[in-house]
Amino acid sequence: MALLPYLVRRLLISIPVVLLLAIGVFSMVDLFPGTQVDALTGETRLAPEQEALLRHELGLDRPFLVRFADWGGHALRGDLGTS
Repeated sequence: MALLPYLVRRLLISIPVVLLLAIGVFSMVDLFPGTQVDALTGETRLAPEQEALLRHELGLDRPFLVRFADWGGHALRGDLGTS
C-alpha cells in the first residue's frame, strides 16, 4: 500500500511546521506593544516592585527560549496554560 508511506511522510513534514507555527504565535506576544503585565492590569498602575513581582510569578523575567521550552513541555502534556 502506498498510503502508509505517504501518511508517515506527511506526519514527519508536519512536525517542523507545527513547531515553527508555535514559535511564531508564542513570539507574537513579545512583539506587541506594551507588556503582558500591562495587559493584565489594564489601566491600573503598579509600583515597580509589584510589577517585578508579577513578572517573576508569570515567568516573564526568564529568556524567551526558556519560556517557550517550558510552555512546549507543558503543551505536550496537554497543559496549555491558564485562560
